[in-house]
Amino acid sequence: MTADSRFILSGGEDGKVKVWSSSSGQCYVTFTEHTGPITGIAASAAMTTFFTSSLDGTARAYDLVRYRQFRVFTPPEETQLSCVAVDGSGELLAVGSSSLNRIYLFAVQTGRVVDTLQGHEGPIACLAFHPSGTTLTSGSLDHNIIFWDLFNQDEGGERLKGEGEVLHIHTEVLCVAYSSSGRRMAVLTSSGEISVYDTAVPTEPELLKTFQTNYDAAGGWQKETGPSSANYNAHFTTIAFSPEGERLVAGGESKWLVMYHALQGYVVCKWPVTTNLDVLGAEEQYQWRQISEGGFLGDIDIDDDDAQLQKRKVLELPGSRHRHHATGKRKTELTARTAHLSFAATGTEFAAATTDGLLLFSTRLRAAALSAATAAADGGGHGQQRRGAAARRQHVLALVGALTLGDALLGVECLRCMPADSIPVAVAAVPAAAFPLFVRWVSEEAERCRGWQHALLWAQCLLVHAEDSVGLQSIASGNVGGGAAAAQLIPCLKQLQRSLLQHRMLVQLARENYFSLQYVLQVARMRKEQIQPALEIDVAQDGE
Repeated sequence: MTADSRFILSGGEDGKVKVWSSSSGQCYVTFTEHTGPITGIAASAAMTTFFTSSLDGTARAYDLVRYRQFRVFTPPEETQLSCVAVDGSGELLAVGSSSLNRIYLFAVQTGRVVDTLQGHEGPIACLAFHPSGTTLTSGSLDHNIIFWDLFNQDEGGERLKGEGEVLHIHTEVLCVAYSSSGRRMAVLTSSGEISVYDTAVPTEPELLKTFQTNYDAAGGWQKETGPSSANYNAHFTTIAFSPEGERLVAGGESKWLVMYHALQGYVVCKWPVTTNLDVLGAEEQYQWRQISEGGFLGDIDIDDDDAQLQKRKVLELPGSRHRHHATGKRKTELTARTAHLSFAATGTEFAAATTDGLLLFSTRLRAAALSAATAAADGGGHGQQRRGAAARRQHVLALVGALTLGDALLGVECLRCMPADSIPVAVAAVPAAAFPLFVRWVSEEAERCRGWQHALLWAQCLLVHAEDSVGLQSIASGNVGGGAAAAQLIPCLKQLQRSLLQHRMLVQLARENYFSLQYVLQVARMRKEQIQPALEIDVAQDGE
């Protein structure tokens, strides 16, 4: 998707690049300059241009205003390009080689090679620029991720080439994705693991969460017999980070698209790529249609002399020269897979390039349905039951019940007792009808509560998930169907803004001393035997 979410860009194995309208689904223009399959597409966030890479050994730049190709980027060596990435300013283009294991940096304005980065021992699988624009991240099949500092200079002011921090992953790296703020990075590996890192310092990632996806990718039955025919070999090959950095969407060699919570790793939602039962693995229940008294029909060896089995097995087509046309069987099975994923700038929609075409998904509708179901289920609760749920540490259920009943005392108690890990789950479970009241409670808590860090977590998750629950983008643009909902929510949001602005001096102080606080926290984690030798050295130096 482009930065303004107006267009969806796609490339195929036939070398064609198409531009689609995200609102109408119409194809605007088709580019046919590439002579090989398209391996990557990158849209510039600062310009109305996008870039493509192909196995024909070239990368090309296209203009979305005049709908034309305006530049061709050719590496100095003949090679096949496997991926492409462009920095936030749109001035620097990076392409990866699958045969020479190198990364080429091009200047977009001139089309010349700026630098060649060497450090990987395997094919380059993915490239991604940190949103700050100073670091390029590359993943390879050699089990390494390298963070390239593109503006590193020596004492003389000359740029140091080929300098990068290496992160060993222990398995092949398939995809790397950043959130819009650059604070988080997600890595997908061939073993089915998704690892989320804190990248406040781009070249020094800190691991936050790792979770498995193999069981979520598996699903459906293959067209064979027995328990071994379950589609266990399905796996994900691509991921996309939502702009706010709270959710991840994964897809690949599977019939499923799965959305995860980035920091907790649980499944938020699943979507099937196709409902065509002829596709391999699309059957959710095993079908026994191919089973006969002699066993599975696919395993029976049919002789040409057996006329009875020939009538059952072979459907002759007049004039057919190929056996798979005569039998009515394809040589290759249809499979459902997802080639690429991309989030819209709003974070509530994402596009998927699949074998069934370009699919556009919305998370707002599913969240609204979930909120309505939760409100209906909790409509009959009363105060004693909700307080009992809070005493049993069922804080999410107690908070929803307090909102349904309008019990402010119970609601504040739930806000203060809610564990930090459960806050995103609780915010997502709040019914849309009770959301203005929930915003008002959080505003009052942020204004008067002593545990301001806990209140800030509530406010952050509230603003992140509010777009899914009540459609803040629609309210901001004036496209809300019900004016009453906007009239109730906007004053509550202004109250939350005033409550947060009362602590702006503390925010400025924390921002100015961010790295000092990080240093103090790291020192506090050091063991005593590590600190003691350092103190002895300082004392000896003072004595001298």
